[in-house]
Amino acid sequence: MTTLAPLAPLVGQAAEAGDPAAAAILESAADRLLATLARVRAPEETSPIVLAGGVLTAQGPLRERVRRLCEERWATSVAIAGDTAAAAAWLAAGAHGAHANWLASGF
Repeated sequence: MTTLAPLAPLVGQAAEAGDPAAAAILESAADRLLATLARVRAPEETSPIVLAGGVLTAQGPLRERVRRLCEERWATSVAIAGDTAAAAAWLAAGAHGAHANWLASGF
């Protein structure tokens, strides 16, 4: 699948240009991603959803369709992940303790 990743932006561009085959590919991809999420997320869940990964953090029609479908299905906010490697390093370094202390202080 990694070898197909560079093609994702091209499919998005084609869909935005009106290519019906590209639009169908994006629609199917979004529906499959949502179905996967629905398998692990309860229908009544209201916590925020964070989209991560190269395809869902890049601007384009797939991300926007997934975002819209999530908001409609779960009536919740949907955020886009930032630099996940930096976040993981931050947590691994123990910075989360300082962050928790900052939040507890009432900033």
